Amino acid sequence: MRVPDSGGEASGRQAILDALAGMGFIECVTHSLVSLKAAGHFLLEGELPLTIDDDRATAEPALRPSIIPSLLTVRKHNDDNGVKHLGLVELGSVFVLNGNTHTERIELAIVLDTKEEDGIGEIRGVINRVCNILTANNDISITLSDVATWLEPGGDISYQGSVLGRVGRLSSTIQKEWDLPSTVHVAQLYLGDLLASFPPEVQSHALPKQPAIERDISILVDENVQWVALHNSIEALNLEHLVDILFVTTFRGKNIEQGKKSLTLKLRFRDADRTLTHEEVNDPASSAIQMLVDTFSAEIRS
Repeated sequence: MRVPDSGGEASGRQAILDALAGMGFIECVTHSLVSLKAAGHFLLEGELPLTIDDDRATAEPALRPSIIPSLLTVRKHNDDNGVKHLGLVELGSVFVLNGNTHTERIELAIVLDTKEEDGIGEIRGVINRVCNILTANNDISITLSDVATWLEPGGDISYQGSVLGRVGRLSSTIQKEWDLPSTVHVAQLYLGDLLASFPPEVQSHALPKQPAIERDISILVDENVQWVALHNSIEALNLEHLVDILFVTTFRGKNIEQGKKSLTLKLRFRDADRTLTHEEVNDPASSAIQMLVDTFSAEIRS
């Protein structure tokens, strides 16, 4: 008996949608046509909507440039019927016109209504999981970007130097346009290439034999300081025995000055051949702290 081959785009799609269903998201299947007004909200500079010439589609003649407007309509319909706190997803084709050339690509659209302070963290976790399924690693970064006018704030999702999509809080203008009562966070991931190469090559490594020593560092920094900048600056120090730089949490609120945030990170130190002493970790940890103070004007929280 021959075992059938696994993998390919169909398997990748199913793996993503299964994982999202397990996280409580509802998969939607919406119409690919939207109104010109709805399409116009989700076009980048230089892009135009791709329309069809059909008398039956006069109200919605544009092929969707993003699935987000369709999911917002679904979200509004559910809200009108008393359904709150929904997570919606759809995986499908989107279309834009650049000059005389039209582009079609596969978009995974995610709509999540959640608390303002939790939204980015929650949807970032979803993005990490989806990308881990398709790439078998966590080499994903998000950098602030104002390219997508429908996001405020918004960021570019990058994988190995290439922009994979966008994520952020839906702008107040578009939230009012769809008459949505709660804060909405959205993500758009363009997954065509990653789906085509599914499943990813998985590399196994032996578990470390020696225990690690960890140091938590809590700092006060300006609101505009990004985690990726902190991470990369510490990594550039090439600290001896440092094996991981981990984000722990961010806090804003009482006792935190306006325009500041409290951020906690974890440094993990390990030697491959022996157990480190706390004294050996003191100097590299202190170097990281001093760099944060000098470079980012960080205040160390005890």
